[in-house]
Amino acid sequence: MTAIELSEYDPRWPAQFEAHRKRIASALRSRVTRIEHIGSTSVPGLAAKPVIDVILDGVKPDDSRARAALHDAGYDIIVDEPGHAMFAPADRSAHVHVWTERDEFERHLLFRDWLRTHAEDCALYGHVKREFARREWPASNDYAVAKTAVVSTIMRRARGEGLGPRIERFAETLRNYLPERARILEIGAGEGLLAKRLAIRPGQP
Repeated sequence: MTAIELSEYDPRWPAQFEAHRKRIASALRSRVTRIEHIGSTSVPGLAAKPVIDVILDGVKPDDSRARAALHDAGYDIIVDEPGHAMFAPADRSAHVHVWTERDEFERHLLFRDWLRTHAEDCALYGHVKREFARREWPASNDYAVAKTAVVSTIMRRARGEGLGPRIERFAETLRNYLPERARILEIGAGEGLLAKRLAIRPGQP
């Protein structure tokens, strides 16, 4: 079983990304068009596993020259699968992602930028991460898969396919119809947030 260890947001993470960005840019030169910081370490205030996630645009996973350049810069390939490759330095302080489909690049940036500017969804994602980190998983990837539901929900809102967080509206509806002493067992991607709101009596912040 695998335990997931989250760290509180570290204000040094952006500088750590910048160091990796410069190192990668120097290695790949004009071969790479954009180097971006993604993942939870790229969102101020969000708890995360302390590994800097980096995504590259303009490079293909099967580009042998890019692979050689990254290897020479100290980034060895640790994931090599159809459509995706991931590189990491010896100290595993960063994960450098390259995808075949450019949509993956845009998707990660959209998720990052949405969390940076939408506090309720950032809080929801952080809450789910903490709840899941309390559990043990057969493998670390199972933790990532378990977050799929909440990530998909947030992405729908980021793409304009939803009306945004509706916890307050739903909580108000339940307050109007449930008996005063009713107990709520909440499950799903938002587990805990609705129950927390229902615990606040009318008139309280």
